[in-house]
Amino acid sequence: MPTARIGKELKGLRLPWLIALIAALFTPYNSWLPTHQTNEVLRLLGQLCGILSVAGIVIATAMTFGQEFQLRTFPFLLGQPIPRAKLWLEKHIALGVVTLTIVLAIGLNALLRRQAAPSLDEVRFAPLNEKLMYCFVLLATLSSAGLWTLMARSTIGGMAFNASGICAASALAAVIIEKVFGGNGMAPTIIVTGVAYCAISQWLGWQTFKEWQSADAAGADTRGMSSWRFLRCRPAGALTNLWRKELRLQQPIVLIGMVFVVCWFLVLVLYHTSATYRWNYGVGLNALTVVYLVVVAVLTGAVSLGEERAMGVLNWQLTLPKSAGTQWFIKLSATILSALVFGFALPLILSALTAPQENIGLIAIYQNHFDGQTALRYLFWGVLAVNFWSVTLAGTTVRAALTTVISCVIFFAVIGLGLYAADSTNGFGRESILFLISLAQISNIQETCAALLVAGIAVFFALMLYQSFLAFKNPELSIRRMVYSSIALCLMLFVGSFCYATLQVTGAQVLREMEKEVGIAVVNAATTPAGDFPKHELLGLSDLESRGGLSEQTAFWLRNTVIEASLVEIPNHGRLDRACAITVTWQNQLYFFCSQLIPERNPSASPPGLGGR
Repeated sequence: MPTARIGKELKGLRLPWLIALIAALFTPYNSWLPTHQTNEVLRLLGQLCGILSVAGIVIATAMTFGQEFQLRTFPFLLGQPIPRAKLWLEKHIALGVVTLTIVLAIGLNALLRRQAAPSLDEVRFAPLNEKLMYCFVLLATLSSAGLWTLMARSTIGGMAFNASGICAASALAAVIIEKVFGGNGMAPTIIVTGVAYCAISQWLGWQTFKEWQSADAAGADTRGMSSWRFLRCRPAGALTNLWRKELRLQQPIVLIGMVFVVCWFLVLVLYHTSATYRWNYGVGLNALTVVYLVVVAVLTGAVSLGEERAMGVLNWQLTLPKSAGTQWFIKLSATILSALVFGFALPLILSALTAPQENIGLIAIYQNHFDGQTALRYLFWGVLAVNFWSVTLAGTTVRAALTTVISCVIFFAVIGLGLYAADSTNGFGRESILFLISLAQISNIQETCAALLVAGIAVFFALMLYQSFLAFKNPELSIRRMVYSSIALCLMLFVGSFCYATLQVTGAQVLREMEKEVGIAVVNAATTPAGDFPKHELLGLSDLESRGGLSEQTAFWLRNTVIEASLVEIPNHGRLDRACAITVTWQNQLYFFCSQLIPERNPSASPPGLGGR
């Protein structure tokens, strides 16, 4: 019977367990990588898998008790004729099995990577203090998960409180190391602080579990934002009540934001009071901001729908007088509002108010670690949209978060496959691209590709949101249909990335060749039979076709344009070379500009081409 109960616990943890195992077993062997670009891609993918393996442990620790609250089975668990000590032990045995297998997979990964390295110089051996810190974080996560999850009564809240507790314990250890030992004695301080924190949190967790009394039949939490007066429903105002309900469902994000504020000010105090580790605390604040943004992005979109599915109220809400489209739009709007407040405004305000003159926080990430803010914004909102879509595939918030991470990895892999296919088939569709460039009269391929990229991203996310709406409107959609929708999104990403890369590379080559052809045709058309070249001359397409040898396709590209040719002299090793500066305008705007060397007056000399933007 205990084996069956432990199996029940493992069954509830199988999703994060499986994902963490697969991620931990991924090993980017450097000796297998053919190119430097592939090396960088696989190294990045390997780092992402390392983060996934650690995240799997964190999620599993919180789900051990969190799934009981989520499924409303906690009172039934406590009502069994089994001692609570045995239930507590069985949950920790299941959690130990999950953690041990993941750690062994990570160790196997490291062993295989070390064997694959050409020399031991390429293997990084972590120092003793770093190893002790890893062990402290792992044991602290396992020991305090029960306490914090029972206090938060949710999986997400347990993860947030667990992270804040470890942050506080780490801050205490840092203060002891600097103030008491003067920067020395790091190893014994980590050991003593870690053992004390693990023992105290484990004892408090057991006492909380032993004395636990459910307040209602389902064991649900009636505290929090539900007790806020302005968020309570009113007899009138249906739309306003829907908004209040959606804002109450954002309680986990509010909780995560509060934990972020507490951790921020805790590390900030250490940052301003420390002299030895000041730089390290600044880096810690930046890392805290990045982790917080990632957590907000992978949770905000799924909280509303995931919580309603967990409570079993999603289907009957579709019977309300308000249409399914209205309810879905309010959910989407509440998600965007929550992301703006907690994913942008909160970290920006903390970064601006607490240390405006310091290089820390969201402002520092924008200024130093990214060339432009556009990439970070696209990444944040893209992950948020994938999360809002993923909750239609997964039933709960935590599963939707894991599905979001897996979907992002798959989508990036599909994009990389499309770029690789475009690079392997260089010159594919050349005639079609030439026709499109001539038909649309494209003169700047980079601007065109950028516009098409933005349009493609908009269409992709619009299709993703449409699939989300269909799944919300029809909760009984089959898994097969959702799989087909996912395959359609992957095909769209592959085709879009392939076409984008092909147009960017082949289109640039076609434009250079066409500009070179225009330069040669202008020089041939403007040069007199005697070899003279006018200082300035306006030419028509008929002149370029009859005297310059311009092809029909290029002439079609230059339709309705005005072509000016001017004589310029370029110094070249003590002599002056003649060149033709060509300006092509279209609708009184610059179409493109190029230059072409004018051959010497020797009739037998062939004009060398020098086309350029």
